[in-house]
Amino acid sequence: MYLQEQEAAPLVLKSGACLPPPGTGRVWRLESGALRINNPQALGQTGLLSLALPGDRIGLECLAGLAQTPLAYAITPAVLIAVEVADSEITDVMKQAYLSARQRCADMVMLRTGSVPNRVRYLLLLLADSQQLDQRDNALPSLRDMAQVVDASIETVSRVLGGLRQFDLLQGRRQQGGTVNATHLRQFTFLPGMTSSSALGRSRCAQA
Repeated sequence: MYLQEQEAAPLVLKSGACLPPPGTGRVWRLESGALRINNPQALGQTGLLSLALPGDRIGLECLAGLAQTPLAYAITPAVLIAVEVADSEITDVMKQAYLSARQRCADMVMLRTGSVPNRVRYLLLLLADSQQLDQRDNALPSLRDMAQVVDASIETVSRVLGGLRQFDLLQGRRQQGGTVNATHLRQFTFLPGMTSSSALGRSRCAQA
């Protein structure tokens, strides 16, 4: 392990909270939850750059000497651990950060292209794989955050989630909580232009 965890208590963020900018040499490791990484020059919830999922490091820009670091907002409740990097470890840490960044870039392509149902599905599967949403009723991002991540309207994302709940691909009574049936969701085929629950139903019946 290249990063040494500091003795300070973990940082717990509620949904919508912003991660405090890291100090010199300060890096955070995301223990649980999900963060949206924003352009530091953008205001509010605009300027989405990427997502951070458990295991990702936030604040590595300070090691590269950048004056500004991206802003990180929790889109689900999140827990972060403060870590520090020794000078002799920076090269290895940055290599791992590069590989992680490449994967997140690939994720963002999938989250911003193709049909909206497939974008929503990809986001849910990312969360399920990283947070075990398939094992318990876990927090989901707000409709607004999900819509911004997948570049769609709130109404369309709501219809897609409603259809997924109708056919038990997403379970749970809370609007911002759910259990994802990851196995079935991966196998589910969305028809082109599918956004309504009725269209989801026709696709489900077609596979029966």
